[in-house]
Amino acid sequence: MIKRILLFFSKRSKLLKQIDRQARMISIYQYNSAAFQVKIHDLKTIIYLQEIAKL
Repeated sequence: MIKRILLFFSKRSKLLKQIDRQARMISIYQYNSAAFQVKIHDLKTIIYLQEIAKL
């Protein structure tokens, strides 16, 4: 009985660690894509300002 309980908790902690790792990877990916979008936006703004400066 005790062994079964310990086994359950060890499986549960492994599963929680796996879920946590996946969640962290997703949040890192979202953060990177957001930063990337900001960079693209800044680049567009710079190009736009350069085009205006040419006029």
